[in-house]
Amino acid sequence: MVELKMKTLVGMTIEKWAQSPVTSEMVRPYPVEKEEVILVFLDGSNLTVKEAEDGSGQIVWEWSDTKRPFSCRPKDGPMKVKISEDVDSGRLEILASGTGETVLLVSREEVDFCEEMFEKTPRIMEKRPVWIFAGGSGFGKSTLGRFLELQGKIIYETDSDQRLPNIIMADVIVAGNRNRSLSIDDICARLPDGVEPIFVEFSLAEEYLTKK
Repeated sequence: MVELKMKTLVGMTIEKWAQSPVTSEMVRPYPVEKEEVILVFLDGSNLTVKEAEDGSGQIVWEWSDTKRPFSCRPKDGPMKVKISEDVDSGRLEILASGTGETVLLVSREEVDFCEEMFEKTPRIMEKRPVWIFAGGSGFGKSTLGRFLELQGKIIYETDSDQRLPNIIMADVIVAGNRNRSLSIDDICARLPDGVEPIFVEFSLAEEYLTKK
């Protein structure tokens, strides 16, 4: 059954992250890089298009009302769009209501998305972010990492291995203090190409204020 909607598109973002898909044997292989397209609408709804987490490669989409920031916006301002959605056949089509141009076309096998209709905002991040948590012990680096893991992020703790792997594929790296000779440069040297490391230092507020 085809469902038709009219909405006003105000923003878009493409998020990149690391993911361990669950296989049929419920085994999570080594993480791979994934990305999803998120469209943000004036009524507060969001549409997320991504690859299914079961490793099948099938394209799926989902709606939500969670408030989301966006890194791109339509070049000519908010755009009225016509949305044709057929869940049974796995087909989704979004057209600009004024011109009939295709904004987004989704089937089970592929995504056709017109990035040329959008312009970047100052929030854009071209590369996949990788946060490196560093600082003293007992400040919550691992605790915050576990919270993020529950949200689907891939977390790597340097203290979990005696030697770092050649390539660290993760969204968040918790730099432990067990190996005193380990430096942030050592960690960054093992990140894959195309990522943007972001350094986050955990410390007591009074130490920060003293430095100032």
